[in-house]
Amino acid sequence: MYEIKIIAENLGKRFGREWVFRKFSYEFKKGEHYAIVGANGSGKSTLLKVLSTWLEPTEGGLKFLEVSQDKHLQDNTANLVAFAAPYSELPELFDLDELYTFYAGFKPLACTKEQFLELLQMKYVKGKPIKYFSSGMKQKVKLALAFSEQSPLLLLDEPSTNLDKTNFDWLLSLLNKIDKQKILIVSSNIEAEYSTCSHILPIDSYKN
Repeated sequence: MYEIKIIAENLGKRFGREWVFRKFSYEFKKGEHYAIVGANGSGKSTLLKVLSTWLEPTEGGLKFLEVSQDKHLQDNTANLVAFAAPYSELPELFDLDELYTFYAGFKPLACTKEQFLELLQMKYVKGKPIKYFSSGMKQKVKLALAFSEQSPLLLLDEPSTNLDKTNFDWLLSLLNKIDKQKILIVSSNIEAEYSTCSHILPIDSYKN
């Protein structure tokens, strides 16, 4: 796994004539945990998508650098980023065994299939297609995949969405056991979701 840092330089994102955020400059360092906070609809998810390279910024730039050599990694961002969000999609015709095999075919995973299934604690759905899962179960699968990737950057958008109390506690346990080399960025307005984050970035600080 690469040890990376990410440098955002005057990032801005606009939809139509409306700027969601502007002049966002920040350096994200390996092993550090960051939270993007703000009210619903304030632009937290949009900023997280830009940092993940899911969305192109309207202005400014984003650099992924390998720490040891200060080398640009712009052509390899797909394997650098693990991303989980309530709105991200899963291939719903797969069961969990098939899902693991599918993901392991194009993303480096840090666990075996057995370890992945043990992490999920969902043996009662063995062989069941994901399309029959509840919204909370699907969210848990998305999170388990993101935490299982070897990517040095982990991005979580409102990670406890649809989780019950038991699975919320499961999420918190994972947050407290993240690889010490990874960068974690959480978008949230629930303090418990970013309890491990020592750097708080209010999205309202980057408005016009």
